[in-house]
Amino acid sequence: MPMHKFQPNEEQRRMVKALAGYGVKQQQIAALLDLASTTTLRKHFPEELRLGSLEAKAQMLGTLFKMAHLGRHPTMTMFWLKTRGGWSETGNQEAIEPDGPHQWVVQVYQPPRSPEHQKGLQAGVAGVQEAPEWEEFTPT
Repeated sequence: MPMHKFQPNEEQRRMVKALAGYGVKQQQIAALLDLASTTTLRKHFPEELRLGSLEAKAQMLGTLFKMAHLGRHPTMTMFWLKTRGGWSETGNQEAIEPDGPHQWVVQVYQPPRSPEHQKGLQAGVAGVQEAPEWEEFTPT
């Protein structure tokens, strides 16, 4: 009696792709499909086995990136920066070591005043004072 040739259907293709994405071993996937061997599985489902894990990884990375980017999950932000952004616990020693004298420039933004506030300053209203003049400061 000749063996019938295996013909995969769309439901089996979706199942193999999903299981491969979940990380199920090929031997277990073949058993679930009642296939004789993993060779038959690889012969009939090469794209599903290849794309299943890639698409699952892409979805997970997308979710991780969204969680890290939103800022509501600081642990995910740190994890992403360490694994994908090149950060480490020890830091970058080259950036910490001084390479010479530095000059710091501090700029203070003074927002525009309302006309009432300006009149109060000019009239010398108690409790409202002009900001003191700043001296130039050079760090040592």
